[in-house]
Amino acid sequence: YFSLKDEKRIWDKLNPDLKQRTENYSEILQETNIRVIKKCLFFLTHFSHNLQDAVALKLLKRVFQPNEMLGFDGSSHNLYIIDQGEAELQLMRLHFNKPIYKTLRIINKDKPKSNMSVSSNLFGFTAMVLRRPVNLTALSKEFIVTYELPQKDFDQLIREYPIDFETVCQLRDSILDNNIIESYEGP
Repeated sequence: YFSLKDEKRIWDKLNPDLKQRTENYSEILQETNIRVIKKCLFFLTHFSHNLQDAVALKLLKRVFQPNEMLGFDGSSHNLYIIDQGEAELQLMRLHFNKPIYKTLRIINKDKPKSNMSVSSNLFGFTAMVLRRPVNLTALSKEFIVTYELPQKDFDQLIREYPIDFETVCQLRDSILDNNIIESYEGP
């Protein structure tokens, strides 16, 4: 698999005649990534087609190895859409300054395989909407292919689509009121 930077570098090296015979790069990227959005019930249910198309242009493809944490850093959070494979949604608590992880459920794009599975392929939305760290993390159970949306890109996009901005505010309020919707992560 290639990162978006690798894909752009390869695109830039292509023969100009070949570039002319193909569609615009952003259209190719959007077409490839829109299939990922269309598999994500959360985006289909809550957001406009315009935002879905715009998000498709911003997705970054990443592959995680088994037992790798889907990354968070202290200043920003990313949204992950799992395209292939499974990850464990885990609640992290500190016990005498030592992190303790409890698996809440399995995140995957397929139908639930056990009572801990949920038919959802999305992770990271809660931290992104709340704009603060949450005690949830995800650990890959196998090699997984994800599409990542950086928080800065999400913030920029929802500012461009007022109806979707309103939806995000409603979802945030729902999370804060502990009325958490099953279609995204959370206990």
